[in-house]
Amino acid sequence: MLSPRRKHFYLNKKVFNKRKIKYINSMSKSPTTEENENILEIAPIGKGKRTLLFFADFFLSFLLSFIIFNVAVTPLGYLITDYDKKSEVSSTYENMKLDILYGRDLLYYHDEDDKYLFSYSLSFTYDVFLSYFCLDEETSPNVNYPEYGHKKANDVIWTYYSNIRNNDSQYIDLFEKYNLDEYFEEIGNQFVLKDIYKEELAPYFNPTSDLSNQGMNYYDEIGQKFFFNLYGEVISDIELNDLTYSGAALSYNDADVFIRIFESFYRDFFTYSSIIAYFIVWLVYFFIIPFFRKKHQTIGMSLMKVQRLNIHRLKLYSKVESALGSIYPLFTGASICFLLPMTIVGVAFPFSLPILIYIIVMALLFQVVSAIFLIFNSYNRTITDWCSQSVCVSNENLDAIYSIED
Repeated sequence: MLSPRRKHFYLNKKVFNKRKIKYINSMSKSPTTEENENILEIAPIGKGKRTLLFFADFFLSFLLSFIIFNVAVTPLGYLITDYDKKSEVSSTYENMKLDILYGRDLLYYHDEDDKYLFSYSLSFTYDVFLSYFCLDEETSPNVNYPEYGHKKANDVIWTYYSNIRNNDSQYIDLFEKYNLDEYFEEIGNQFVLKDIYKEELAPYFNPTSDLSNQGMNYYDEIGQKFFFNLYGEVISDIELNDLTYSGAALSYNDADVFIRIFESFYRDFFTYSSIIAYFIVWLVYFFIIPFFRKKHQTIGMSLMKVQRLNIHRLKLYSKVESALGSIYPLFTGASICFLLPMTIVGVAFPFSLPILIYIIVMALLFQVVSAIFLIFNSYNRTITDWCSQSVCVSNENLDAIYSIED
């Protein structure tokens, strides 16, 4: 007999077509036992085991989704949507945007192999910008690269606002706006780097000298707090007012239109690929497998030796009940859709996919409510169990029912 301290279900003789069934107890009969000799006590699995069952099914379905997503759905999607060709076209327009910046002296590159890697070029452009303020000569045999030097064009911020936009006042305003730590001082109509920073940073451009730790700190601080913010203002202004270059077939914004089309396709591709992969696994794992198994168990239930009974009949799910009950895991495990793109395009990318954000929020909300329901439910049922009118019991409980029926 199961421990009387746990919450019990009761089966009376009416459950089995009014046949008289005696619950055989190894303990000596008491008057109470005699009165309840036609009753079978069944205990649900504990809250901890019910929680582990959820995670077992979730982990296994995620593992299968990961395999399907990476091995089947995504590769097949590449072929069907002609993904590679669209990506190449988008890259062509990305390169065109960079060519416009290069052609207008707003961006520099040193290595030809890195020309169309914007992050590399932007980092080198920062070095070029800083060399204008750290070096006193336009050219010098003592510096690392010939691009460095006290050339006015190396101040790409000035190049944009003064040479291209003819708006010197905007250049001054932005310089002052981001010069909060006073790295620069204004002398006459020009900004110059203060001597304390200049002395520490000048060795950066000399291959025979080493930059001190303090100098490296200044290098990082000026870049993060000053230059990259200013350059962001330049790009924002270009996106607002557009920019052309004689060597490019389209303007900056015209080229960007085609890039945005691909970006929209790119987001949709991984959004719907992850949803399709998850749906396939849900269909197989929670619908097809339990539907055609004798005891209608998922793989996780089999591994943990757990059965699902109808709470009213205390009988195994029928095929119809198994099919209807599979609907609820579709929502509880939907957060898998959000996790799948991370396996290909990185952790941050899914946060740019509105549909998947909505799905994971709803799934997590459902899981939190289900967990709270489990804590306070006396039969250790989750929201899924409650909605599907079921309860999870151990194999031993089901075997006891079968043995008494027999």
